[in-house]
Amino acid sequence: TCAHRRRFRARHVVWHLWDQGASMCRRPATGRTFGEDPATARRGRSFPRAAMALSLAASLCSAADQASADALLSNLDEGDGTSIVVGTSSDAPTVNATQAIRFETGSNERGYNLTSVKAVLAGATATDGVRVRIFNARTNGTPYLSLYTLSNPTIADGTLTFTPPASATVQKDTRYFVVFDSTASGAGNDYEIGGTESDSLNTTAAGWSLNTDRHTGNGDSGWSTRSAVPLIEIHGDAVVRATDATLSALSVRDGAPRFVTVLSPGFDASMTSYTSSASAVIDRITVHATASNADGATVAFLDEDDQLLTDADGVEEGFQVDLDVGANTIKVRVTAEDGSTVRTYTIVVTRDAPLASPDALLSNLDEPNVTSLYAGTPTGRIRWTLAVGFETGGNEGGYTLTSVKAVVSFNTASSGMRVRIFSSSEEGRPENSLYTLSSTTNNIGVRTFEAPAD
Repeated sequence: TCAHRRRFRARHVVWHLWDQGASMCRRPATGRTFGEDPATARRGRSFPRAAMALSLAASLCSAADQASADALLSNLDEGDGTSIVVGTSSDAPTVNATQAIRFETGSNERGYNLTSVKAVLAGATATDGVRVRIFNARTNGTPYLSLYTLSNPTIADGTLTFTPPASATVQKDTRYFVVFDSTASGAGNDYEIGGTESDSLNTTAAGWSLNTDRHTGNGDSGWSTRSAVPLIEIHGDAVVRATDATLSALSVRDGAPRFVTVLSPGFDASMTSYTSSASAVIDRITVHATASNADGATVAFLDEDDQLLTDADGVEEGFQVDLDVGANTIKVRVTAEDGSTVRTYTIVVTRDAPLASPDALLSNLDEPNVTSLYAGTPTGRIRWTLAVGFETGGNEGGYTLTSVKAVVSFNTASSGMRVRIFSSSEEGRPENSLYTLSSTTNNIGVRTFEAPAD
């Protein structure tokens, strides 16, 4: 019973606090008991130790009272007084600590909706920048990319409920993290989350689990496994066919084999925000989107103002979108079979501005730049001269040459860069120098070399 638990934990914690001087306090994560005022000075709070112990016992019991039988996963009842610091503490002003707990979902075919995450906080205020997010996991078991940022309740000490976006889902049999960090900067902007060294779970849905390397700390040295884990509780429900508004596939193509226009990061059904880039010569892309419930859900394409887009080519497979120079927002809205569950995936495709001038006689500046060519004498190597041949058109009077542009990726004032126009031999090789072009700058990037007036 909670009353029995309260009596036991009060004695247990008071013993730890009163015997600190003999180094008998459990300090598995931060060197102090959860809820204790660091150095009796943090934010000006100081309490008698016995009273603090009783308050902590009540807080832990309160967390246990709130552990729900219908949670997908919970270890709230396993609190043992461990504290885990998040943010930048006054004791370690050069470390902005991020804490995480890894979990694995069950085997429901269509995955799960997330509705809330509970955690136990202490020493937290609105100015501490409390942030809770859901991350997916790398193959090595560490956090990878942020999927969802949860909405905060009123920040206070105790068990708090953080709310994911309405469309937050996770896939079946997949590893994720609940990640705690701080958006505040500067020493003293830290808070504590309640933790435990127990491996036990109080509540778990079929197939859900916490992993053995489930808690990591991210300081200056990267992610590492620790002995203590945060206390959390995850709520949600299994996605069914009628409420499935996820995509099983999403991709973009530019239709030009020499270019690569792809999503970044790679598609993950739980991730709703993507970016892509397109060369200046790519003025149209094709979006392919497949609903997980292909026979029941509907897919629509919208612009940044949530207005329906029209397929730019109703014949080709997929959905064609014309691109402007700059950022192009494409939203893929999936409406589930029930007609009310909606999930929107957003792609921002940035099309490069053309490097080539519209009045140029000839240009390949906007072709993929996949390598660098060297001219001159690299250290310890032979001298290189580079040449590219071109052929003029059929204008009877010929053409007046005004300038030549080139992309320079590395150059120094002493490199002696020179650009010239040569005639061509019958064999198609440079023959005689006709003109030496000039440039008033020595910068990198697109440089213009001016031809003589004649």
